Amino acid sequence: MENLNPFIIDLQNNKKPYYRILWGPPYSVSMRSEMVMVSLSTGEDVGAHNTEDYEELLIILTGIGEARIEGQSSLDITGAMWFTIPSQVLLCFCKQSS
Repeated sequence: MENLNPFIIDLQNNKKPYYRILWGPPYSVSMRSEMVMVSLSTGEDVGAHNTEDYEELLIILTGIGEARIEGQSSLDITGAMWFTIPSQVLLCFCKQSS
């Protein structure tokens, strides 16, 4: 087995909006993952995008908003929560208040 290294990403003092966090050795044997950090103002959204062939795991730290998913009811976002989005989905996230 390969020697893998643990690692930490400081989310509070982060200066980069994008990380390729699990992309094979030395951090993972087989998992592949990227992280995008976004801070939204009230009324702002991330823009509609398609997940293509990838699933998304979203971690919301604060705020109230909604996830708008094509062909489905919107999902309410209230404070600290996480949820997954399947592949081949058109979606948009909008912040409604702090």
